[in-house]
Amino acid sequence: MSDFDKLLYGTEPKKKRPYENKNLIKQIHGNTCVICGKNERQVGKLVIAHVKAHSKGGSTSVPMCRNHHGKYDDGKFTNSELKKLHITRKQYKSFLPKTNKKKPKNPYAIQIGLKPLKRNPFL
Repeated sequence: MSDFDKLLYGTEPKKKRPYENKNLIKQIHGNTCVICGKNERQVGKLVIAHVKAHSKGGSTSVPMCRNHHGKYDDGKFTNSELKKLHITRKQYKSFLPKTNKKKPKNPYAIQIGLKPLKRNPFL
């Protein structure tokens, strides 16, 4: 591991992920969102986003504003936004995080905390 990698990722594990020096990643990219170019004063907070999802083995991280990070993870990036990350549409689709989310049968009941009713076998 090079000295640069040690500075960038450190050696302490964090939830089975390599430690990343978030401030160093932000400094490398000029303390701005890599997509819109806005700094933390303009957007509130920059988050560190994996270009390739961690669940798919990704390790390259870049700073993004919350708006673009959410849009990226939802798969809604345009071609011009992908060009700023130097990835193609095909790569983008393969980089998106794995989703194992199942829609609840009755979202309202779950939202208010109701348990599903069990059918009475004696009726």
